[in-house]
Amino acid sequence: MSQRRRITETLGELFALFTRGRLSALPISGSATAPSTGLLLPSLESWGKACPRKESSGTRRSVAVRTQRVYDIVGAGPRNRFQAGKLIVHNCYGIGIDGIQSTLKSEGVEIDLETAQKYLDSFFSKYPTVGNWIEKVQTETGIASYSRSLFGRRRRLEEIKSYVSGVRAGAERQAINHVIQSTAADVTNTALILFDQEVCIRQGADPELLYPTVERRDFPADCRWERVHPILQVHDMLGVDAHREVAGEALERLVWTMEHSVELSPLVWGDVITKGLRPLNAVPIVADPEVGPNWRDAYKAKDRGEIDKAMHVARAKRTFFDGNTLGDWTPDLEKAALDAYDAKGER
Repeated sequence: MSQRRRITETLGELFALFTRGRLSALPISGSATAPSTGLLLPSLESWGKACPRKESSGTRRSVAVRTQRVYDIVGAGPRNRFQAGKLIVHNCYGIGIDGIQSTLKSEGVEIDLETAQKYLDSFFSKYPTVGNWIEKVQTETGIASYSRSLFGRRRRLEEIKSYVSGVRAGAERQAINHVIQSTAADVTNTALILFDQEVCIRQGADPELLYPTVERRDFPADCRWERVHPILQVHDMLGVDAHREVAGEALERLVWTMEHSVELSPLVWGDVITKGLRPLNAVPIVADPEVGPNWRDAYKAKDRGEIDKAMHVARAKRTFFDGNTLGDWTPDLEKAALDAYDAKGER
């Protein structure tokens, strides 16, 4: 395998490590008779497409999607994946043994500097292409004075040519950071654009007016989708407000869009980015949906069939936190909520 190919494949693996998959869609609570429109989308009537509404006293169901994918390459179990992810990221940014020690200490793990050095040495010994990739990005940035995401978005870093070692080292870390974080942001932005386009088309809008530069896609118009509204993006999470009658469909479509956002990217950005995205095509993006009446209390639901269970747990979480603001939602409380749901279904 050529050195160039190994570096390319490593970059794809790094992206999976650093996104830690949090493509998520979380919503805002509201009543069916007073929908929270106007945040990102105008009302359907503003497009001249009247559609009768069904009045209901029920509350909305918020649709949330969150990808969680951390490659467990340092032997950490599921409980320690966040620690592993942070250390992997910091290794690329040149954290050093002091930083590793303090990072683990903040997570409740005490190690000495000798152990931290052994970890750092073993990491780059086991994954030498990570170090090669870091060196490659820093070298290219030093020549061009800018770093570039896989989507081609640039960040100018003139400081990388500084004679002051501290300034130069900071720019070298920022060069790596830009490739990782900006690529993750580009993937999330692409998913948001594609899903918003689909929502608009399903609501009966003219895609030529809303997204003239995005390749047209066709979806059947459905009045129920008037009650689906993408409302916010937080880092690599997307928030969507959806009424209960269409929440299941919206959740599944949002999950599909997020998981296919890389291969659909040329629809938004053109074929020119296809070559740069090859490393990402080898890395699966897995979305884990969450549903709830609000962001804080959302609970996982992999498809529309689990929405009722997720809403039951979310309501239990809301009741708990409303009465115990500083409390911790523990696995025992979650199990109790799930048992109560199962018992309710048996009656």
